[in-house]
Amino acid sequence: MEFSPLNIVILKKTSKVKSWTIGIDDEEFHQRKPEKGLLTKKEIRTLSLSELKLSKNSVVWDIGTCTGSVAIEACLIANEGQVFAIEKNDHDLENCRLNMRKFRTDFTVVQGKAPEHLEAFPNPDAIFIGGTAGGMEEILSVCCSRLNKGGRIVLNAVTIENLYQAVEGFKRNGFEVNITLSQISRSKPILNLTRFDALNPIYIITAQHKEGE
Repeated sequence: MEFSPLNIVILKKTSKVKSWTIGIDDEEFHQRKPEKGLLTKKEIRTLSLSELKLSKNSVVWDIGTCTGSVAIEACLIANEGQVFAIEKNDHDLENCRLNMRKFRTDFTVVQGKAPEHLEAFPNPDAIFIGGTAGGMEEILSVCCSRLNKGGRIVLNAVTIENLYQAVEGFKRNGFEVNITLSQISRSKPILNLTRFDALNPIYIITAQHKEGE
């Protein structure tokens, strides 16, 4: 088919498109099967994004993006900014791309093990680290050196060993650290009653440049 160099394309919306806000239910995301649950849970996602203090034009990195849930919600906030994500696992990357399409978000995602490929991303205003795959020290070194002034890094840890390693790593790089221990339970019906199921406790570690530096 040939087109004139000068032409007009008219796009007509044929059905109502669902819009999304942050706090998307976990079940909405494509996830690894049969091993479900490898995503940042809704409540933890919301707390982590609030710690990142994103604005509409923020440049964001998501390291170890897995299903892309944090990157997707970061796109909803930083809708005039840029989001870059990295993930090493094939299946998680495939789910991430499915989720990008489902939630109609547009961000850059590359396959690799951080800190490789980070040199191709522009300096960020905010960084979320959901996984380090044994490369904590190297990742923190790159992230702390590349973060823009006034920016924030949020790292989620499950174990006390990773908590300790992260806090010490941030301090070595001259950053101030705050930690929130999130212990969330969700209600669950049992017959005509209600009980609570506990989610795994998560350490939400927030790091930023020391004041005046």
